[in-house]
Amino acid sequence: MAELVPASFGMLVHRAFVEFERQRRIFDLPERKFHRARAGFDIGVHFHGQKASNPLGPAAGPQTQMVQNLVLSWLAGGRIFELKTVQIHDTLEIPRPCIDATNVGYNVEWSQELRLEKSLREYVGAHMLLEMLRASGVLDGTFEDESFAHSDWIFDLSVGYDLKGIQHPRVVEFMRSCIDARDIVEELRPKIPDRYASLRDLDFKTDMMKTATLSTFHGCPADEIEAICEFLLREIGLHTTIKLNPTLLGVERCEQLLHDDLGYDEIRVAREHFAHDLKFDEMVPMVKRLQETARECGLGLGVKLTNTLVVHNHRDFFSEEVMYLSGAPLHVLTMSILHDVRAALGAEIPISFSAGIDAHNFARAASCNLVPITTCTDLLRPGGYGRLPLYLGNLEGEMERLGVRSLGDFILRVEKQGERAARAAIGELRHALRRSASSLTADPTRRETFAGDAEEFVGALERRVREAIRGSPYHDVRAALGAVWKTRPASVRAILRNGNERSDTEQLYARMVELAGHYNVEPVVARTTHDPRYAAARNARLPRKIGSRLTLYDCINCDKCIPVCPNDANFVYHAAPQELEYANYRWEEGAFVEEPGGRFVVEKEHQIANYADFCNDCGNCDVFCPEDGGPFIEKPRIFSSLETWGHDRGVGFYVRPGRKNSIWGRFADGAEHMLQMDPESGQTVFRSAGMEVEIDPARHRPIGARLPQGEITSTRLDMRPYHVLRTLLRGMLDARSTNYINNNRF
Repeated sequence: MAELVPASFGMLVHRAFVEFERQRRIFDLPERKFHRARAGFDIGVHFHGQKASNPLGPAAGPQTQMVQNLVLSWLAGGRIFELKTVQIHDTLEIPRPCIDATNVGYNVEWSQELRLEKSLREYVGAHMLLEMLRASGVLDGTFEDESFAHSDWIFDLSVGYDLKGIQHPRVVEFMRSCIDARDIVEELRPKIPDRYASLRDLDFKTDMMKTATLSTFHGCPADEIEAICEFLLREIGLHTTIKLNPTLLGVERCEQLLHDDLGYDEIRVAREHFAHDLKFDEMVPMVKRLQETARECGLGLGVKLTNTLVVHNHRDFFSEEVMYLSGAPLHVLTMSILHDVRAALGAEIPISFSAGIDAHNFARAASCNLVPITTCTDLLRPGGYGRLPLYLGNLEGEMERLGVRSLGDFILRVEKQGERAARAAIGELRHALRRSASSLTADPTRRETFAGDAEEFVGALERRVREAIRGSPYHDVRAALGAVWKTRPASVRAILRNGNERSDTEQLYARMVELAGHYNVEPVVARTTHDPRYAAARNARLPRKIGSRLTLYDCINCDKCIPVCPNDANFVYHAAPQELEYANYRWEEGAFVEEPGGRFVVEKEHQIANYADFCNDCGNCDVFCPEDGGPFIEKPRIFSSLETWGHDRGVGFYVRPGRKNSIWGRFADGAEHMLQMDPESGQTVFRSAGMEVEIDPARHRPIGARLPQGEITSTRLDMRPYHVLRTLLRGMLDARSTNYINNNRF
């Protein structure tokens, strides 16, 4: 089933809380994979005036379109979420499979898979559930540093792909509802289960999105991109980030990096897209004009580096002629663009980054003062969302190695560009003080006194700050800056005419960090370009296959398919191991006659199933499963309702717990069966081949039958579907593991 079906908000709330209470995990992510912020380290950032506890988050993609995706990202440490890109054409037919993260990273999936109205409820619902988890205190006892209790996060809207679509009334209404989500919050509030009724009264944030990242079609002309940004700024009132394409490099330079420097000879870029895409010399003046527009509107404007790269399909995984490149090679391409963009637009332009980010290069990207830094391809690999804590842990480890405790000080020290940045920022202050002193009085003597006091103050400020950046004898640059700032003479105070001391020092410190991030780009890009970890030789290895094939029950139980699914569609359940010989039966003259049957075997307790409503057949679990066949194809596909089960015509099952637990199943031959089991009376009814048969559950034999209206479709009763259904039914409802089927029973 390739159509995503969101779960009810109430069910997701209950599932999150009860699963953590019973099994110390949420949406199958174990507590040990939750992010643990290290006490004493400040890696907080600001993104267009909003505060986030760190710059990390998932990029617009498969990790940001459903409630459970966003909750999983947050638990693992993400704090800035670029939501899945929405557009007016919200009934797309996405090819399947659509993700190939085998080694490099390719996809043919590029837009939301839900209708706009459903996407809106997923985004608002996710924000509400995060607020509930934080406010409830259930996670407080988990972390001494209260990682979640005081976490700040940002939802960044992502929209595309052309002006006509973005100006469509449905898209405009969607954006306005993200800016003011009161109606959706009030719609979802009463759906919070009674068990958590106290959380219904939370003061949920309703202005939950203040920024938008614009994604455009390849080939979208510069004037249309500019018009879209004008619309987002002036008409919608959103801080705007323009997502740029890697085609800014130009085809020759792009191919040189891919083929000559990195060795990806098999990758053939779609050269036609370079001819029609936004050119670098068009982008620079356009961004400068839009920066002025944003200032007029009291808003911010930034750029994002970059979108994926369109290349020709040279593999047999997809059916499309072109596909989109991500991962390691895109990281090098995008770092080169970062160098050019910083050189052309200066340190002031906010830049966010998303291209091949992983735990090993996140700190390096953070040193360039990039906010946010988002990732996608790496989270599609074994470990999934559980890979995120290492990103932040590695950054904190680098900070500890340098003897710093704030992200700003890390940026100032890590590439040894901090003193240069301090000189430049304080030089700007010196120039401003001189200019102010010259206009403060006409008396040459007083003017000279003012200038002398200012120079002495600035000199002391620069010395102390440079000492702090070196780490001796001071370690906290902001504190060193504040200590000297307090000693400024009265004449300098008069020149500055600013009573807000904290604002003055914060602005100067922020400018130093901004410049240091700018200067850090060149050494970081140089090292990245020549780092062998991005070369083809290091990224040619394929996930291991062992030659066996998946079946409905039993596998090697590596569980890799669970975290690599961005939607948490694959899950564990417990079945009863068994090995039995069963008989089949023939209905003859009003009685069942026994016939030869078969052997039914379940070897292991630990089993894997697929929650079909959350599975979009992306194929990623098949990529990393050591066995052949694909978990999303071969394992039991469990639907949330008879409606979704009936809509899909493939092999699948629907389980309905109740006074009489029931399961419906459709098998490879297209035949449909139903089993109903009364746990109190033990009565078991099996509906198959047009017959309703009562089964002795101890001996698995028919003990009576009723023929419904109409003719029976077969005189033969195949008992294998019965054994499959009874094992699945009991397994899905087994209390040892919480899942989407049984969670409401706890």
